[in-house]
This record gives sequence, C-alpha cells and structure tokens, in this order.
Amino acid sequence: MWFSIAFVIGAVVMVIRLLDKQGLINWGLILGELKSIISGIKYYTLRTTLTSQPDSLLGTMFQDRNEALLHPISGNEYFIDRNGLAFHYILEYYRTGKILWPKNNNSSSVAKDMITTEELQQEFDYFQIPSTFTDLSQAHKSAASLLDEFITSLKDSAYEPISRFHTGIELIFYRDGSIPSIIPKFDLPSISSIQWRFKLEGFQMLELFGEEIEFHMRAALTDFNFKISPVSAYDGSKNIAGWRITMSTKPLDKLSVLGNSCLVQDKII
Repeated sequence: MWFSIAFVIGAVVMVIRLLDKQGLINWGLILGELKSIISGIKYYTLRTTLTSQPDSLLGTMFQDRNEALLHPISGNEYFIDRNGLAFHYILEYYRTGKILWPKNNNSSSVAKDMITTEELQQEFDYFQIPSTFTDLSQAHKSAASLLDEFITSLKDSAYEPISRFHTGIELIFYRDGSIPSIIPKFDLPSISSIQWRFKLEGFQMLELFGEEIEFHMRAALTDFNFKISPVSAYDGSKNIAGWRITMSTKPLDKLSVLGNSCLVQDKII
C-alpha cells in the first residue's frame, strides 16, 4: 500500500513540474500564497510571513484592514518596481527576522557580486524594515568616525582650561561606563560634552588605541605634555578600572594675558 501511495505522489509531483515548466500553473494561487514580481523576478511567500513584521511597508500593506487598498495584477500576484536581486535578502528578513547578507567578501553569492551594500540599505529603507543594515566594513567605518570625534574633542578640551587659569587637566574613563571624572571640575562646553558623549565608549577606545592616541596627540599638541595611564581597580586586583588622560602645558604667559586685558590700559596711563 505504501508503495502505491509513494507512486501516486511521485506521479503528481512530476505532472506539477511539467505544468510549471510550460507556464500552465500559478504557484502563487495553487499554494494559497502571495506571488510578488520584483523587477522581473518572481518571489513566493505567505501573507503571514509579511505581516509578521507589522511595522514594515509590506507588513502594513498586507494587513486584513488594508485589503481594499491592494491592487494585484492577477489573483494574488503583485508587481513591485524595486531591485529584484536585493529583494531576496528583504524576504529572508521577513522569514527569519535576521539580515542574512554575507559578511565574507570572498563569498560565492551571485547576488553579492551584483548588489552593493548601499543598494541593499536603500531597499531596507524603502520597505521600512525597522532594522539598521550594516555589514562589518560599515561598522568599522562608524567606529573610526567615533574615534576621530573623540580625538577632536580631546584637542578642544586641552585648551579650554587655560581660559580658567589652569594649565592642566585629567580625564578618567571607567570600565563600567560611569560618568568620566574631570579634574579640576570644569563646567566647560567641550569638557562636558566628553563626559556625556563618550562615557561608554571612552574606556574601550583608550583600551584598544591608547598608544596610537597618545602618539597622535603628542604630535598634534606640541605645547602640551600628553599621557595615558591605567587606573587600578578599587578591589586591588590586576584589572584596570579605568584610563587616565593627563594633559598639561607650560605656565600662562603673564604678559600675553595682561596685554589682552583692561589692566594694560591702566599701566599705559
């Protein structure tokens, strides 16, 4: 009996495949699925797959309440004028909730050879998928940008204490993400921005790139002594609790300050 059932199933599958090759069968209808044509490439999926991401464009579009707004070209078939190859990754997101873009540049993926990261990002934006698409290289670029911003902020903060008659400053960034300590406790724009902008990332950047940052800052701020040193853990262990940045310069040029003040007028008189 089992042999007979297997034979019948095999025969049905062969007939369906033959009809499909001849274009006589609409899989979108026969399987009760939605069929989308994205710039010439056909994709099949379930309505429930799309509505599983209700905040996205297709998730909203195929909600039951929007049925009257849909305009299929035939039955359950819809045409969308977007990047057909990139839609493979869009649909996989609906199915898995993950972005399955191959991170390995040596990947043999045909689509990866024809789609750029920027194109895929545009498609994610168009379909309003509530997820920021980044590959590893983009993440590294973002990290580099944040590192540059951190270094620029340090340069700005080096000079501000001089305006308060101090020739040095210490900043301590903690492993646990606590608000960095500033000594002396200046209430100055660039220093305050460092405290809040980099309270979580400051430690990690100093941990990874401390030597490079120190070398760069010494070359950029030739009038300053710049040093990065570890702060021991409070429990006496060998773990580093934080990193201390020390920036100091020579004493104020009294004549320069005096020459730019009202006191110089009194001296002339």
